[in-house]
Amino acid sequence: MDIRKLIPQHKDDQKVIESLKQLSFEEIKPIIPDLLEWLQDINWPIAGPVADILEPFSDSIVPDIIKILRTNDGLWKLWILTTLARTTNIYLQYFSR
Repeated sequence: MDIRKLIPQHKDDQKVIESLKQLSFEEIKPIIPDLLEWLQDINWPIAGPVADILEPFSDSIVPDIIKILRTNDGLWKLWILTTLARTTNIYLQYFSR
């Protein structure tokens, strides 16, 4: 299966969610940056399910989260901090530098 086909195509693209839920971290890893983009606005219908899928892997995606925290997109940072970063030790890793 081409993992890229499981990247949501629009903010209401719920059809990929069940397939994404079945994947291990190693399987989902190549598309994590693409999935994180869907957390730019937590009000999008796809954002909550994507956050739920990524949350168990949050400690493994700290480098991706830090990249987002270094952007100028304040709302994206807020959504990342309130959905994924709150379940990691990222505060220690990022803010203790």
